[in-house]
Amino acid sequence: MLVALTSKGQVISLVMPLYTPEFLHSLRKLTEFYCPVCKQKVILKLGQKKIWHFAHHYHFPCTLTQYEAESERHLKGKKELFTWFETYHQAPILEHYLPELHQRPDLYLPQKRVAIEYQCSNMPLEVIKRRIRGYHQEKLANVWILGENRLKRKGLKTKLSQMDLMMMHDQSIFRNLNQSPFVSPYKLLFFNPSSKIFTYIHHIIPLTPTQFISERKDIKMSHINPNHLFTMPLSHSPKPLANEWNKHKQRERLIPHKYTSQTEHYLRTLCYKKNRVYYQFPSFIGLPHYSYIRLETSPVHWQYWIFLRYINNAKPYARLSIKRMIKEIKYYIQKGILRERKNIFAPSLEFAIKIYLNQLCYLRVLYKIDNDFFIHPDWLNYDGSSIETLIQKDHEILHKLHTIYKHK
Repeated sequence: MLVALTSKGQVISLVMPLYTPEFLHSLRKLTEFYCPVCKQKVILKLGQKKIWHFAHHYHFPCTLTQYEAESERHLKGKKELFTWFETYHQAPILEHYLPELHQRPDLYLPQKRVAIEYQCSNMPLEVIKRRIRGYHQEKLANVWILGENRLKRKGLKTKLSQMDLMMMHDQSIFRNLNQSPFVSPYKLLFFNPSSKIFTYIHHIIPLTPTQFISERKDIKMSHINPNHLFTMPLSHSPKPLANEWNKHKQRERLIPHKYTSQTEHYLRTLCYKKNRVYYQFPSFIGLPHYSYIRLETSPVHWQYWIFLRYINNAKPYARLSIKRMIKEIKYYIQKGILRERKNIFAPSLEFAIKIYLNQLCYLRVLYKIDNDFFIHPDWLNYDGSSIETLIQKDHEILHKLHTIYKHK
């Protein structure tokens, strides 16, 4: 923590430049320091390795907030963000205590009623859920900025934990755009206090339970002001994402997994029973969409499940029961064969499934009359091909989806 009270009630904020090293060393000899929230004694630490800060005694943690030990990165990032917001006259309050919530966000903007959390370390999901729920109950906007140490990215793929996903921002402006199956309203914001660079991971699309394809934009702190931090225009290039998606599907077809998940084991067993070769799945299996983030199971696997259960042996023009399909999916989620993500801001399971069925209508695998879906006889054109042909069709089908969305 960077703010404490003296024994006389004077507020000492270590982000203020008027407190020189000499003054602080002298002050430490003259007074005790106290937590502004729980009023317990805290220690002023003026070491050489870590940014100067106050800390509760090890055996006497803060009793009114879920105080967590702060890393050097977190302290430095909090200080840089405070100074930046103050430079642009945002009137930030450092470590402001919200008594009705028993929470103390890193920064609070009273004029806009915005709580800002800079998160570098892991935190129990229940704590995050409780904080977000509390902010919503008090009608406070809450903004989460992640430390750059949490950014695990290779090429266009980013590894995200459940905690990271709970901190996503939603650019709802993209929800009604039909430019590409790779358009996504989701983004994450990271900050590196050493380089003073913000990193946007945007147009996030789920690929596997932990891997997501996305685009990246870095911008220096000095080149942006707080008013534009969450409205920054982010360009979109679907072609590289489509290429990465097709590479993933090709690996699914050609390279067996070292460890078979419960879902894949179930699908392979089902393929065997239906006399199908597992890796020769039709190209309309494994389609992308932002709403599929609701399912932790990879798009290839849960869409393969829908195909095997409802399309593979169905007769042309047969009607699909959406109600039954959703009910069965929820049953397999309970059994652990399929998995759903909880506690994230995402469309419902029903919405995601209907999006996929609509994609199949665009591709003439299904057709739709009013709100009912039926088997299209043309779906067989996607089936029974060699691996080489299927890989080529994987590319063609994404291009076709992009073209259909673009001209809708």
